Amino acid sequence: MENFQPIPQLLPSIPRSHFRINDWDGTKDHTYRLRHAEKATFEGKTRREPTNK
Repeated sequence: MENFQPIPQLLPSIPRSHFRINDWDGTKDHTYRLRHAEKATFEGKTRREPTNK
């Protein structure tokens, strides 16, 4: 995976959180890593925007 940039810590009491990434390039796939406390880590890929539909 590529280098990850940390974002500010989200409030743990909120079950869902929204955040914005400035200058997001929607033409490319992006990998992500989400860490909850010290034990749970979720990794995946956000797919590029489908522009040919």
